[in-house]
Amino acid sequence: MTSLTRILLMVLFGVANVSAACAQTPSSSPSPSPSPQSSPVIAGPSISIQVPTPTKTVGKAEVYYDDTRKRTKAKVDFYVIGRPEDILTTDVLSLAIEIEGPGRRPVKAESIIFSLYSYSHGKSYKYKSDSKLTIFLDNALLLSDDFQPFFMAIDPRGGVTEHYLSARIPYDKLLQILKAKKIVMKFGSTTFEVQGENLEALRDLNKSITH
Repeated sequence: MTSLTRILLMVLFGVANVSAACAQTPSSSPSPSPSPQSSPVIAGPSISIQVPTPTKTVGKAEVYYDDTRKRTKAKVDFYVIGRPEDILTTDVLSLAIEIEGPGRRPVKAESIIFSLYSYSHGKSYKYKSDSKLTIFLDNALLLSDDFQPFFMAIDPRGGVTEHYLSARIPYDKLLQILKAKKIVMKFGSTTFEVQGENLEALRDLNKSITH
């Protein structure tokens, strides 16, 4: 589960969690006896989120091995627009990339999948009408693909959540990305450059299946 996914779940279910915590937290002072006319207090719902434990981590990359299928999945995610601490006031966009393939060590990487998570402030979907990701390497076009919506929701309290997935992309595209000096991506009308610690995260991802 990506960091933005965790935050979005916290935002979506925060009120319910707070209600549950308030209802279940014992008081230090004795509770008054309920009067015959008082209404019963009903505790709010408790939400439990189970996060799988990675088989190993390499830098920011996490690796998961499925012993039943004998396949490995490695993934990494990072923010390209905004920061998690500003999610209540600022639009944020997070990019996640997964590598999957048979084997455990080494992994025979077959394909990669891009995921984009958006949380925006408004009353309509930000990327529904244009969910195409275009990647330029050193000003040359690498790929341009329409992403499919995986999850979309508008919170009546405010806030719009969107999650889009790419089709499977050949693994060698990631190797081309890592060799470039300048990586620019455009998702819908949002343009961002992958550099610094985000670029290091991509290198960690590739290293996690080759070492």
